[in-house]
Amino acid sequence: MPARRPALAALAAAVAVTSLLLTGCDVIGTSALGGTVAPSEPAPQTVPVAHNPTTTPTPSPTPTPSPSRKPKPKPTQTAEPQPEPEPTRDPDAIMAFGDTSEQVRELQVRLTREDVFDHDVTGYFGPVTERAVEQFQHTVDLSVTGWVDAKTWSKLVDRTGRVTRGDLHPQPKGPAYSTLSSRCKIGRVVCIDKSTRSVRWVINGEVQYWMEARFGGSSTPTDEGTFSIQWKDRDHVSSIFESSMPFSLFFSGGQAVHYSANFASVGYDGASHGCVNVRDWSLAERLFNDTRVGDKVIVYWS
Repeated sequence: MPARRPALAALAAAVAVTSLLLTGCDVIGTSALGGTVAPSEPAPQTVPVAHNPTTTPTPSPTPTPSPSRKPKPKPTQTAEPQPEPEPTRDPDAIMAFGDTSEQVRELQVRLTREDVFDHDVTGYFGPVTERAVEQFQHTVDLSVTGWVDAKTWSKLVDRTGRVTRGDLHPQPKGPAYSTLSSRCKIGRVVCIDKSTRSVRWVINGEVQYWMEARFGGSSTPTDEGTFSIQWKDRDHVSSIFESSMPFSLFFSGGQAVHYSANFASVGYDGASHGCVNVRDWSLAERLFNDTRVGDKVIVYWS
């Protein structure tokens, strides 16, 4: 039946558009899909001027609007709602929530000495550090803000004395060599032991340094076996979860060793989506700088 062919053609075009949109293609113009494009406006034709005497036209009277017809009011245009401004950092804050630095690490050491911070020294200013600052401020009769200003810092330094590099970078508790896999003793290896929850950087069997690690949950376990660093990204952001993954060393598809602010904040109360989380910012950065693409990665249970 010839009459059905235009309808079938239109249906086929619609299916093609839907397919492109579902595969993530950009929306393309109607004309590119075979639709019609409005023709351009034709050029005006030249009309010959008649050689008649010029006459002055008589102006037409201006029509008076009917009193029964009132002009329609123009629609009221409302301004597009503006997003609420993000909270700004207090200008007096030396350290505040979200900061990651060596000074935050020192803050945590000093708060530990004041018995208000019972947590690992990570260098990340999270909710645990914030509560400890509030508790210290309350103890010494300062304004309880949760962030560190000059008065809070001065009072804390006076009460807690000298802080050494060993205080700032304590090694995690646990064996350094006893659980080292034989696969980690040849060459350059990122040795990841799920039993001791540790990541060790090993060169020819010598442990250079190590740090605490957290792994994937039961539904998203961290892969085990022998791998290598496939690629590195210092400032990676997850394309799936939109979370920050600093100092990422990718070794198995989307799984990587990387610093985790969440691990630094809540510790082993959480889990990753399969990555190997570390919570020592300085050592995570050091590992990123020391390793190179192609170095071995071993993930195992000891």
